[in-house]
Amino acid sequence: MAPIALLQSQRERRTKLEPESDTPQVSVVIAAFNPGLYLELAVRSVMAQTFEKWEMIMVDDGSREDFRAGLPDDSRIRSIRQENQGAAGARNLGIMHARAKLIAFWIPMTCGLKKSWRDKSR
Repeated sequence: MAPIALLQSQRERRTKLEPESDTPQVSVVIAAFNPGLYLELAVRSVMAQTFEKWEMIMVDDGSREDFRAGLPDDSRIRSIRQENQGAAGARNLGIMHARAKLIAFWIPMTCGLKKSWRDKSR
């Protein structure tokens, strides 16, 4: 079976087993390797949404720092750790753990945009 078909069949099986009220409609996958400042921005941006049927899957891609302890205590946020496999490997792991039918990726912007964001917040 092709890898994409396997992921889809695993997700369909999970969706059928879970009660509808507890199943998120959107899974936000955040792949992080030594995220620094962008992690707080990512978490705040997802939590600020007015739509509440989401889950956030933080994939720690072998960071040297343990950022998971600083995550908010919210049942919609899960974290997974793996040895460093790169952004694609981390996102694929997030997809495998996603419970929603819709998957969104939170991808950090360029350093120039981060600098602009920091300048505006001062």
